[in-house]
Amino acid sequence: MQEIGHEWHMMERIADRRSYILKVGEAIPGMTAGVIEMLGLVIGLLAAHARTLVIGLTGFIAMIGGMIAEMSVSYISSKEHHAVNEGRCRELDIKKEAHPAVLKRVLENALMENGMANDTVRLIVDVIGDDPGVLSDLAKTTRSTGEVLRPKDSVKATGIFFAIGALPVLAPFFAGIRKGPT
Repeated sequence: MQEIGHEWHMMERIADRRSYILKVGEAIPGMTAGVIEMLGLVIGLLAAHARTLVIGLTGFIAMIGGMIAEMSVSYISSKEHHAVNEGRCRELDIKKEAHPAVLKRVLENALMENGMANDTVRLIVDVIGDDPGVLSDLAKTTRSTGEVLRPKDSVKATGIFFAIGALPVLAPFFAGIRKGPT
């Protein structure tokens, strides 16, 4: 029973961090794309000997365009993952109503996929019994819920970190701008 409690505690801690981990997963490609796109543009304009302000403004415009492109890709990807997750939840609801005994096997598989030992999984399922509500809720928690970001959160993380990657590259081109003679 102590082992079951320990495994359950570890699953709860991981489930609490899933959203954070997924946001970081969206942030890294956004930031990387921001750095790479801005460096490519700035280096190209520097090689053409463009004025500092022109380089900065062109970079800023390109940053907005690149950010929109990255956010669109992020939205489509997370929307698809979100739809798959919703489908899994609906599937479990149907199994709960149609054949509750199947939920035991679904929960067992989900727990084993999360790295639990077979003996621990069997003990957990034996303790739960045949309650379809509990089996369904646990299967959703371990198999589906929390695995994907909502598309809005995905787009937000990608956009913010794209800008975080791009702005340091562009900042030097705006640092020397003055409003006029003093």
